Amino acid sequence: METLAFIRRVQGLGFKLSEIRALLRLRGNRLQPCAPVRRRLEEKLSDVHQKLTDLHKLEHELRLALRSCNRELRKRPAHCPILRQGNPRKPEGTSES
Repeated sequence: METLAFIRRVQGLGFKLSEIRALLRLRGNRLQPCAPVRRRLEEKLSDVHQKLTDLHKLEHELRLALRSCNRELRKRPAHCPILRQGNPRKPEGTSES
């Protein structure tokens, strides 16, 4: 049960099964060296930072798209800018292509 609790704990930290397998090998080592675990934690933290950066960029793009939709909905008839070909955020009056 202790091994299962360990697996659940490191899964909660975002480790994939292949990474968990490597951690289990280290855990089985009598010396249980901390340096390789620390390195893996640093790599995982770096991955999380990159994902956060990507999510912030996605959030920004979604906000811009939503603003564009909101502007278009004020017009009658509304044509969805997201469904248009090309750049959905082109200023009105510019040609597409």
